[in-house]
Amino acid sequence: MPAVNGAHMPPSSSSEPRPYFVLVTGFGPFSRYAVNPSWLAVQPLHNAIIHVEVPADSVTLNDPQNPPSSIPLSDHTTTLREIRITTLNVPVTYEDVLSVAPGLHARPPSPSPRVAGRGPLRIERVSHKFGYNMKDANGCHAPVVRVAREEVIRGPSEPSPEERMERARLGYTIEGPIDGTEPPKRGFGKGYESFPEEIYTDVDVEKLVNHLKTSGVEVSVLVSIRNVTL
Repeated sequence: MPAVNGAHMPPSSSSEPRPYFVLVTGFGPFSRYAVNPSWLAVQPLHNAIIHVEVPADSVTLNDPQNPPSSIPLSDHTTTLREIRITTLNVPVTYEDVLSVAPGLHARPPSPSPRVAGRGPLRIERVSHKFGYNMKDANGCHAPVVRVAREEVIRGPSEPSPEERMERARLGYTIEGPIDGTEPPKRGFGKGYESFPEEIYTDVDVEKLVNHLKTSGVEVSVLVSIRNVTL
């Protein structure tokens, strides 16, 4: 898969705010879906440019001679900000996700929303390093991770009720014990040694959910579903 290149950015005028570059990811075929609805939803947005009004004091101008606070923006309280959207189809395979994701974080867009899921919105608040024992769209497992002895003794963390329901709904089968022993630990290994087993988002999820519900959006909080799309 070709790398996502965000380097083709025209130089910004010192009197104009830099645009937002937004990456929206959809996913490839999986399970019984020959064409993933998430990709159908986002594909038309590719290379779209939209303009939004933002508070003028949130715009940082590219002028090294003057700090932002001393630059007169205008007599208005808002200014137009350009948003440039790129879409990316990510195959639902561990190999592709492990190949693509590091490049996205090396030079992250702002922000990087994903389109996936079914029914009401579900906002995840934690991701896991291990526990990816479901097969991907190609029928392959995630890489086996060599772990310290204390982690082997502790064993894998139990899936949440939401995770169990999602696995059952999608018909995913979980890798069972081998020769009477525990199944191998799978997930993020080489290159991810310094990362904790769980990473919580910095977003105030409860506050965001309450705001969306107040706005009439059906939404719930989801801990995590350990499958290839995470």
